[in-house]
Amino acid sequence: MTQHLFIPRQRPLRFLLALGAFVALSALIPVSPGSEATEVSAQDGRVILVGFDGADSRTTKRMIDEGRLPNLTKLAQTGTFAPLISTNPAESAAGWAALNTGTNPVKNGVPSFIKRNTGGTQMPAFGHIYQEDVVIEVPSSAVVSGLVSVVETLPLEPSMAMGFLVTLVSLVGFLVVLRGLLKVKSTLAVVLSLLLSVAGGYAGLTWMAGQETGGSASASGSDTYEVPQVFKNAVTQPGFWDIAARGGKRAIVLDAALAFDQETVPGARVLAGLGLPDVRGAGNGNWFIYTTEDTEVHRAPKGWVDSKGSGTGTTFRVDERGGKIVTAVYGPVNFTKKAPLEAQIAEINESLKSPDLGWKTGGELRDKRKALEAELKGLKSSPHEHRVSLPMALERKGERLAITINGDTQTAGEGEWTEWFRLPFELAPGLVAGGLTRVRVMELGEVITVYLHTFDIDPENPPIWQQVSQPAEFAGELAGWAGGPYETLGWSCMTNQLKDKKLPVDVFLEDVEFTMKWRRRLTHSVLDRDDWEVLFSVFSTTDRVQHMMYKYHDPSHPFHDPEESARVVDFFGKPTALKDIVPAIYEQMDVTVGEILAKLTPADTLMLCADHGFTSYRRGLEVNNWLESEGYLTLKPGNTKTSNSMALLAADWSKTKAYSLGLGMIYVNMTGREKGGIVPKDEAKALLAEIGDKLVALRDAGSEEAPFDEPQQVVLDYAIMDDLYQGPQEWGRADYPCADMQVGFAEYYRASWGTVSGKLKLVKNEAGAVVPGPMYRDNSNNWSGDHASNSPHLVTGIFFSSKPIQVPEDGVSVMHIAPTVLESLGVAIPENFDLPALARK
Repeated sequence: MTQHLFIPRQRPLRFLLALGAFVALSALIPVSPGSEATEVSAQDGRVILVGFDGADSRTTKRMIDEGRLPNLTKLAQTGTFAPLISTNPAESAAGWAALNTGTNPVKNGVPSFIKRNTGGTQMPAFGHIYQEDVVIEVPSSAVVSGLVSVVETLPLEPSMAMGFLVTLVSLVGFLVVLRGLLKVKSTLAVVLSLLLSVAGGYAGLTWMAGQETGGSASASGSDTYEVPQVFKNAVTQPGFWDIAARGGKRAIVLDAALAFDQETVPGARVLAGLGLPDVRGAGNGNWFIYTTEDTEVHRAPKGWVDSKGSGTGTTFRVDERGGKIVTAVYGPVNFTKKAPLEAQIAEINESLKSPDLGWKTGGELRDKRKALEAELKGLKSSPHEHRVSLPMALERKGERLAITINGDTQTAGEGEWTEWFRLPFELAPGLVAGGLTRVRVMELGEVITVYLHTFDIDPENPPIWQQVSQPAEFAGELAGWAGGPYETLGWSCMTNQLKDKKLPVDVFLEDVEFTMKWRRRLTHSVLDRDDWEVLFSVFSTTDRVQHMMYKYHDPSHPFHDPEESARVVDFFGKPTALKDIVPAIYEQMDVTVGEILAKLTPADTLMLCADHGFTSYRRGLEVNNWLESEGYLTLKPGNTKTSNSMALLAADWSKTKAYSLGLGMIYVNMTGREKGGIVPKDEAKALLAEIGDKLVALRDAGSEEAPFDEPQQVVLDYAIMDDLYQGPQEWGRADYPCADMQVGFAEYYRASWGTVSGKLKLVKNEAGAVVPGPMYRDNSNNWSGDHASNSPHLVTGIFFSSKPIQVPEDGVSVMHIAPTVLESLGVAIPENFDLPALARK
């Protein structure tokens, strides 16, 4: 019997609108299962892995013994607590990459934050990320821009809203054409319109999703742009969460290191952490100070960047007139200018080929071309002149300051922070890079000074070329769960601001508290849901506090000030002396663990991990100076400049056997690999062992002004990397990711700041000749705690499990974590993992 579609004869318009809305909503059905918060009952055996960056096992044990960490004490008593051995080197990039993927640095491609340039030159390069130009297409149609504007007003996720809107518009359009113009029978017109509009809605949904993930739009009616130097992830292996999702276990990941720029796997929702840049494309985040102080003279848009510091902060001199300051904030460089400039130059070049061109016109065209070429060059050489800006005004309101950015006004008193300001930097119609910032009023007296925090990528409006989550819409969903936007910059907390001595330690600690509270809030927003089987959440504040506060905590640090260290500040609502901030952040870690434990069931498994531990950083070894003193590195004769301190420039490579760059890494000047290499590969390991043995025997007697009572051991151990890690790249080739040897420094020592960038210390002697300087340097930097280049067996992180675990004889490694999580979920462990799962007791 044939079924007929019944259409009421009364109120046909109302019926069609209702039916259209129903069909439009049906276009929302084909969404990614990884982004869909399905209503399912909680299942037994969930796994919660919480990472605390830099949580040191020795500090944790000492505080447990002192009775200061009750929740961690409970975990240790009912489950397992053990030191967690990091990678070599023991630092975040390599440590988290190995922990996330279950593979060693040669397999996963991340040996450290710094590695040798793979081009064969003796220069440093990033080891955890790389940058490349990316081509994007953006629809230029006014109709599409209008649709997007409407989509933004709907209470739905962008891709879903686009599907709904296109379906509804398509339904009405097809009905008009089929019924009104072509006179198709009503029943058939409705059926055909339904089918065609659903197809159109799905296409709209797919298109919007493509925009959110940086996918290409249709070539028709679109503008193509080349985005320069987009941050890309160097990790070559999948995270355990993707493996779990492919095995049928839904995963949510919060702030995982090196988790951006990865394939979207259905069932895995991932918010990236370490490695993400700000909206301006700065890896560690750019920050800004605006001041009326007379001693500051550099004005917008260029301002002043302290070249002796981290190079991340810019100071702008501004002027107050009638109680008001009018200025601007500056976002990403507008790369959309490049193509029109190139087109104009090409057009002029064609015109200049004309045989009928007069000399006057030709001269004018050449002048115009020269100006255009200068502007094109300036996109790189003078980026401040080409940044997208938004207006900012500062106005006195009694004892408060009204801060207006892009029409949004908030007020704050001296020493107070605003809430988030959204920064929609529009590079072209329909092409917006959304940022976020907070403002702190530093001075509001005769001088007005405000600090603008880093311009984090807005999780609800990220640039399509630099997404912060997989799938792209998850970052926005998470903001909805947590009740607002949140930090996304991979390097959280104001370490560079404190390193550069531009802001006081009190402000740094305010930011630490803000970050940790928001990380808790994000974590709880997930714990309160029931649509996942594995959660991985990472807290970075333990690391940042120890990097910056050890000079207060360690009374033997060369720049410890007892009076300042005893100063009391408010930290998480408690009066705390600066010398006690390090243990205080461990107490906050314990509070976080207690809050999480309160939301778990007996069937759940909680594990805690860290990428490395910590120690005080008192003294640095100029490794290249030591190599020179031992005859392994030879300087060029006749050097007259101490500024030529890069080993690449200072060394005579025809006589140099080894050099150092990065975090305690030593490389052989190998034949066939380095330019000018002189050491055959078959002799390299013997040379490395010789160097390593001498380093372990090295002792530091201290300086003439402050000699040690007993000479101190500088290096605890060393590792020849080819003997430690194996993978697809062959050792001895330029593309081998690791160093040839990793130095494991002893307690309180580290590779010097200069060594990291491949330098050696040069000075002028009494005769005016340039000679190698001292091998040791006291660490005078506010960055006073560290772990990078210390022996991994010294700076061990934490491992806790709520379920008792059998600790292997050689200890728990970061590469045990991924297989242990997968086995707890019942998911098969990949064959390329380095280590098996930890066995339960």
